[in-house]
Amino acid sequence: MKLDLVFVPIGTSNEMKADISINVTEDRSINSFLFLMHINIGTPPIMNLVGIDTGSTLSCVQCQPCQPRQPHCHQQAAKAGQIFDPSRSTTFHHAGCKSRKCLVVKDSLSLEFANCMENENTCLYSVTYGGRWTYTAGKVVWDKLTIGTNTRFSFMFCCSLNMEYKNYEEAGIVGFGSSDISFFEQVSSQINYKSFSYCLPSNKMAIGYMNLGDYRGQGADVLYTPLSRTTSKPTYSLTNMFYADSTYGLCMTVMKTTDVGVQILGNRATRSFGTTFDIQGMIFGFRYSAC
Repeated sequence: MKLDLVFVPIGTSNEMKADISINVTEDRSINSFLFLMHINIGTPPIMNLVGIDTGSTLSCVQCQPCQPRQPHCHQQAAKAGQIFDPSRSTTFHHAGCKSRKCLVVKDSLSLEFANCMENENTCLYSVTYGGRWTYTAGKVVWDKLTIGTNTRFSFMFCCSLNMEYKNYEEAGIVGFGSSDISFFEQVSSQINYKSFSYCLPSNKMAIGYMNLGDYRGQGADVLYTPLSRTTSKPTYSLTNMFYADSTYGLCMTVMKTTDVGVQILGNRATRSFGTTFDIQGMIFGFRYSAC
């Protein structure tokens, strides 16, 4: 995400709480790389523990007929929830081959064409991560998603039927990219103000948070500064380090070093810091010891 930031405090606010609040946790026995959150999919809802992926636009969970220890299926930890079974959900639907959802996935993943399972008119996807050491492939679908205490809405995601995911054992990922299909962009239609704030837990015993919606009420010690985009397709990121570039301004998630050039910084560098991205009002907030 390329940003121009001028750090001039413009005030604080504490009038309202976020529309949706979600706990963010760490469990290195499941994933030593990503932070985790709970979602509930389908009708009746099935709990899945998923990773928060700040570099992806696609959200995926593993689906049956995959089972643990089957070839091409991901080893899912018991505490990450049941493998989602679409046949047991009364609100489950496939995305059609010529549907807008299928076209959006094609454009988001920069595919030349979207594959199709013609016998059931189902859009197919495939995507690789991290230098091709991780991949997922399966069906583009939609179903009811429940997050927070009572927010429930139709959510487009991918049912993974073929996944290589190293040694990580969560049920899937939610993507926080800027595409129309990303988790945040889909959730933003359910909240009264387009913003998100978060605090990543400092250790496995602590609980962090992600608040979606009106962020005001986080405390009088939060300072805000103007935020402006300098690219047409920004990515919302859960890190707060900045790399100054003469062309692009300040870029989230990376920093310039003398020995290796530009280096990516991970989320762990900002544990316990509260961060707010007000996308609607275009301001950025930051404070320490928030969780």
